Amino acid sequence: MDILIWKGEGAFQDEVVGESHYQPALKRIAAGEKRKRVMARLVCEPENQYDKDAVRVDVDGKTVGHLPRERAKLHHQRLKRLNQPTAIVECEAVIVTGSQGISGVFLDLPFTVRGDPAAKEPVAPKSASVALEFNPIVAAKSESILRRLLRQVRGK
Repeated sequence: MDILIWKGEGAFQDEVVGESHYQPALKRIAAGEKRKRVMARLVCEPENQYDKDAVRVDVDGKTVGHLPRERAKLHHQRLKRLNQPTAIVECEAVIVTGSQGISGVFLDLPFTVRGDPAAKEPVAPKSASVALEFNPIVAAKSESILRRLLRQVRGK
């Protein structure tokens, strides 16, 4: 199985969903840190009973959530365009734990939050790192998300 490494701009703009089901694993991985940087693996789940396009997010070999449906479909499209439909993608992630002990996961992917199917797709050889241009709209949204999380972490 091929593994692709995708690197974003450090904005950690893509939120993982379903983390409420994986809080015990997130607590073990975060090990008490309020903001822990980790490597995440995005694994396609074609046999998922709820969504054939589901993409599972694993950290340290433990499932911590899934990509949102819209994002998962775009993820599959990108892998197909790269002729890597079954590849596992690795990217940086941050686990943020709020003042009430609930953790969320944010991924640092090189694509915009909403995605743009018409956008130019990178052409990448196997196991290559992919990067896109800076997007000021994404940066502003990311800043807003991070400010909200920081307020939560600081308990304000």
